[in-house]
Amino acid sequence: MASAKDFVIYGFPIAKSKSPILHNTAFAHHGLPHKYRIVETQTLDDSVRATLRAPNFGGASVTMPHKLKIREFLDGVTPVAELLGAVNTVIPVEQSNGSISLLGDNTDWIGLRDQVLASIEPDSLLKGKSGLALGAGGAGRAAVYAMHQLGISPIYLYNRTTSRAEEIQSGFPADYGIQVLSSLDSRVLIDNAPTVVIGTLPASVTSTEVAPNENGTFIPRQCVEKAKVVIDMAYLPRETPLIRLAHAMTADRPDSAIVAGTGLDVLLQQGFEQFRLWTGLEAPKEECRARVVAEYERENPL
Repeated sequence: MASAKDFVIYGFPIAKSKSPILHNTAFAHHGLPHKYRIVETQTLDDSVRATLRAPNFGGASVTMPHKLKIREFLDGVTPVAELLGAVNTVIPVEQSNGSISLLGDNTDWIGLRDQVLASIEPDSLLKGKSGLALGAGGAGRAAVYAMHQLGISPIYLYNRTTSRAEEIQSGFPADYGIQVLSSLDSRVLIDNAPTVVIGTLPASVTSTEVAPNENGTFIPRQCVEKAKVVIDMAYLPRETPLIRLAHAMTADRPDSAIVAGTGLDVLLQQGFEQFRLWTGLEAPKEECRARVVAEYERENPL
């Protein structure tokens, strides 16, 4: 039997993270003795270094606010993590001399890509179609990268602070076709309506016609009314303002429904990829999904 490995997730606040359910379910399915646990911490210190360098360390997930800071504890990062400027996965890699190096990777974009692919068939329908990313943080960068990998172009990018969106635009190659919007009322979203919309803003700071919020960024219906897939990285509440808008638009066009997904769906998809990177095995996706969703719905009843 394989020796037991220690897997962790670092972040704050993460007390209700569903990642332990996902990974421990997958370990049990494959008969592995490993354990995945939460380390809720506001800072990364020497105790983190000790865990990462321990002989039984198996891998780590990293979430906010540590996706940049964690790089100081690693030996290197993948080209994707370098481009996205964030690490959400730490992988111990055995070298030819038997030593272990720590590699930082990013699976957030894979979670987004795979959730889009799970929502639309065939994926060739996306080639040359436009997309819209809302928000200019790390998740916004992952959204841009995922859309590019899907062949989506142009990629419209909106953030309330335009300069932050422009920073993302300048950080990617020109062939990504990123166009920064200063307003979501832009005519371009009517003339070339996005097929895929990915929201990366907290639900508390978004607003729509079906979920008004005077302090939120207003997302007009033209952003989603012709979309085929709408994903909101937020998953609290269970139906975010963006997802509510997508459902309302679907009611207006029952012959061509919008497939709406949340951050919980993305969490699962990127977690499946983490499990593969750590173990070389495929996670039992439906079993993991059922357990994660059941716990999420128990904690967040309608």
